Amino acid sequence: MKRTIFFTLIGATALICSESYADSYKYTPYIGASYSFAKTHAKGAKPSYNVGGIFVGSDYGKYFGTELFFNQTDYDNHYINDVKTRTSYRSYGLDLMAYLPLDCDSRFDLIATAGVGEYVFAQKIKGEKHHNDSGWGYRFGGGLKYSINSNWQLRGIARYVSFDRISDFDHQIEYSAGIEYHF
Repeated sequence: MKRTIFFTLIGATALICSESYADSYKYTPYIGASYSFAKTHAKGAKPSYNVGGIFVGSDYGKYFGTELFFNQTDYDNHYINDVKTRTSYRSYGLDLMAYLPLDCDSRFDLIATAGVGEYVFAQKIKGEKHHNDSGWGYRFGGGLKYSINSNWQLRGIARYVSFDRISDFDHQIEYSAGIEYHF
């Protein structure tokens, strides 16, 4: 009996929302900016970064989108084996976005994201030459998006990034808050 009621409610919600879905199905490009806090796990240290980012994306309907991103961090000063080390990174790449509306008006959406990007770490060890190391970062995350109106949206996303072919850096967790303008 409980399953019957549950599936009846799901079906009714789908019927109610289907009319608003037909009106809102369209291609929508957008631009945005974000601030992130990233906690990185590296060999012998756990540097943290303040990250500024910009992105350009497009929604291909109500449930799917893609996004190109560029991020740049500030410097983190930390000690590895009593040697002062200064690091930062920049990254760019592509994310696939999936949305799940939580209401019929699509004011709130759950976000799932997966992507890949190139991460370039700059490392300066006291008394040594400046060193850059780059590799791939595989990004997976989830969050929430709120539509202020048809053009402006706010979002919060938490991501896990696994690094490949970057010496001394393993993975990171990042928390971001952003704003989008849809054309």
